[in-house]
Amino acid sequence: MRRIRWRKPGKWAGTAVVALLVVAWAASWRRGFGLSQGFPGGYNAAALVKGSIEAHFVREPSYRPTDPAVSWRSFDISRYPDAVWMPRYESRAIGSGSDAALDLPLWTLLLPVIIATGLLWHFDRRRPPGICVKCAYDLSGNRTGLCPECGAKVQA
Repeated sequence: MRRIRWRKPGKWAGTAVVALLVVAWAASWRRGFGLSQGFPGGYNAAALVKGSIEAHFVREPSYRPTDPAVSWRSFDISRYPDAVWMPRYESRAIGSGSDAALDLPLWTLLLPVIIATGLLWHFDRRRPPGICVKCAYDLSGNRTGLCPECGAKVQA
């Protein structure tokens, strides 16, 4: 059975995701970016603002959207409070409905991706010829076919 090689595509995909998250984080400090969708009885909205993802789930029985399609927008962030550095969930009553809000800082997404990508880059290193694959012992001059350090078989 052929072994699946996932480290190389994984490390490059992880690097691309890290780059995308860093660009999104940096851009969110200058402008806010969001989308929303209304439906009878409420709407859902998500925005990227000041380094965090902010999601609102509003339920209002009397709400009737004028356009139920998903709408994208860019907006000024000067009215937003300071940045959110820890994940936060709030739920409150509004009129006869409710509003649930979730704030998720981008670092909470970025940190695990950076760690996983770093590990993939670390474990996908290639050993130069003449080095034991198992313990990295220098095998120059060794003709026995065994590593004297760990006993692993090596190509002579």
